[in-house]
Amino acid sequence: MHAFLLKAQSSIYTQNLRCEYLVHPNGIDELSPGLGWTLTTVDPHTFGQKQTAYRIISGYRLSERYINW
Repeated sequence: MHAFLLKAQSSIYTQNLRCEYLVHPNGIDELSPGLGWTLTTVDPHTFGQKQTAYRIISGYRLSERYINW
Protein backbone atom coordinates (compact mmCIF):
# COMPACT_ATOMS: atom_id res chain seq x y z
CA MET A 1 0.00 0.00 0.00
CA HIS A 2 1.34 3.40 -0.95
CA ALA A 3 0.78 6.54 1.05
CA PHE A 4 0.43 9.80 -0.80
CA LEU A 5 0.89 13.18 0.82
CA LEU A 6 -1.16 15.94 -0.69
CA LYS A 7 -0.52 19.57 0.01
CA ALA A 8 -3.83 21.17 0.90
CA GLN A 9 -4.58 24.41 -0.85
CA SER A 10 -6.37 26.93 1.28
CA SER A 11 -8.70 29.60 0.01
CA ILE A 12 -7.77 31.87 2.93
CA TYR A 13 -4.42 33.09 4.19
CA THR A 14 -3.07 35.07 7.13
CA GLN A 15 -1.72 38.58 7.06
CA ASN A 16 -0.84 41.31 9.57
CA LEU A 17 0.87 38.86 11.95
CA ARG A 18 1.51 40.44 15.36
CA CYS A 19 2.96 39.54 18.75
CA GLU A 20 2.14 41.85 21.65
CA TYR A 21 0.76 44.30 19.06
CA LEU A 22 4.16 44.48 17.32
CA VAL A 23 4.75 43.47 13.69
CA HIS A 24 8.43 42.53 14.15
CA PRO A 25 8.86 41.83 17.88
CA ASN A 26 12.32 41.40 19.31
CA GLY A 27 12.91 40.23 22.88
CA ILE A 28 9.34 39.73 24.09
CA ASP A 29 9.45 39.01 27.82
CA GLU A 30 5.97 37.57 28.30
CA LEU A 31 5.08 34.07 29.49
CA SER A 32 1.89 34.12 27.42
CA PRO A 33 2.37 36.67 24.64
CA GLY A 34 -0.67 37.98 22.80
CA LEU A 35 -0.73 36.85 19.18
CA GLY A 36 -2.91 38.24 16.44
CA TRP A 37 -3.56 38.02 12.72
CA THR A 38 -6.20 38.75 10.14
CA LEU A 39 -7.54 36.42 7.48
CA THR A 40 -7.93 37.28 3.82
CA THR A 41 -9.63 35.26 1.11
CA VAL A 42 -8.00 34.37 -2.17
CA ASP A 43 -11.29 34.99 -4.00
CA PRO A 44 -13.07 38.17 -2.81
CA HIS A 45 -16.42 36.76 -4.00
CA THR A 46 -16.22 33.85 -1.54
CA PHE A 47 -18.33 34.15 1.60
CA GLY A 48 -18.84 32.15 4.80
CA GLN A 49 -15.26 31.03 5.38
CA LYS A 50 -13.90 30.95 8.90
CA GLN A 51 -10.89 29.82 10.85
CA THR A 52 -11.43 26.56 12.73
CA ALA A 53 -7.92 25.82 14.05
CA TYR A 54 -4.37 27.15 14.18
CA ARG A 55 -0.83 25.87 14.70
CA ILE A 56 2.04 28.07 15.83
CA ILE A 57 5.50 27.28 14.46
CA SER A 58 8.45 29.34 15.60
CA GLY A 59 12.07 29.39 14.53
CA TYR A 60 14.96 31.50 13.42
CA ARG A 61 14.80 30.85 9.67
CA LEU A 62 12.20 29.27 7.45
CA SER A 63 14.78 26.75 6.22
CA GLU A 64 15.40 25.37 9.73
CA ARG A 65 13.11 23.10 11.65
CA TYR A 66 10.82 24.84 14.06
CA ILE A 67 11.78 25.38 17.68
CA ASN A 68 9.25 24.93 20.47
CA TRP A 69 9.66 26.57 23.83
